[in-house]
Amino acid sequence: MKVEDNIVAKLKSEIILKIICMIILVVIINILIVFLLRINTYKYLMKVNPLNSDIVANYIFHNSIINGNDNSVGETVVLKDIMPLSSELYNTIENNISKDKYIKGTLKNKIITWLYYNNIFDKSIKKYILNNSRYIKQIQTIKKDVYNRCRYYPILIEKDSDFSYENTWQSKRSYGGNRKHEGTDIMYKKNRPDEVPIISVCDGIVVKKGWLELGGYRLYIKSGDNLYLYYAHLSSYEPGIDEGDVIYAGQVIGYMGSTGYGKEGTDNKFDVHLHMGVYYKLSKSNMSNSSDGIRELPLNPYYLLQFLENNKLYYQN
Repeated sequence: MKVEDNIVAKLKSEIILKIICMIILVVIINILIVFLLRINTYKYLMKVNPLNSDIVANYIFHNSIINGNDNSVGETVVLKDIMPLSSELYNTIENNISKDKYIKGTLKNKIITWLYYNNIFDKSIKKYILNNSRYIKQIQTIKKDVYNRCRYYPILIEKDSDFSYENTWQSKRSYGGNRKHEGTDIMYKKNRPDEVPIISVCDGIVVKKGWLELGGYRLYIKSGDNLYLYYAHLSSYEPGIDEGDVIYAGQVIGYMGSTGYGKEGTDNKFDVHLHMGVYYKLSKSNMSNSSDGIRELPLNPYYLLQFLENNKLYYQN
């Protein structure tokens, strides 16, 4: 019996040892996989270049520090939590992973799932961004320009409670094909057109006026060399406003309505509101990624509107 007991004990010891060795091996393999995935993800990011993503640019723009009353932009950028990135950026990275000849079938799917749940994409993107200090400073320079130019909330208000807006940046829109919302909608709770005066948030020049299928009656105002403000779905224009006119911050330019989503004159396809868009023209000198050296970076107006809440203009009937 003693011999048999010794044999059983020895077998148990060998089994336990093998299990311990297997666990150690699995841990080592996982550590290697994590290390390799971080390197590969960063490599994929360099191919994709997330700095060309409007989502990343907006994250840096809205998380740059603003100092005191002078609206100047700080020297650092807050990157505690990288915002959820666009599905397009994720998909592009996934496609790069799926083409990797060393990653096959089920393993590939598990790796992509693992990347999601462990925020490897976000951590790698944070590292990628922080390693591009010149890009961060350029975005901060843009922010300083935008916040210095924009002075007033875009509507002349009688009662604050009559209006509301939400952060619907990049929300899905279906009219005219699948697209993303590139602005903020200020809703008028009384839902009556031609009652609420729209004012220019900054000094500028009217560069476009007239009908646009998506925007209805709209105005496009240029401020300085690079900033463009887009006011859409107007019911009417303030008399005397024409293309080429010089506009001043606080000047009435039109009236809130519900025009658009059809041929000229189409109205009431949605509730009365102002769609406000903010765009910044990028050139070869400030990080354009387009082939011709010029493109417009859409900026989320939601945070700018929050900033301008302190500069509302009121009127009484």
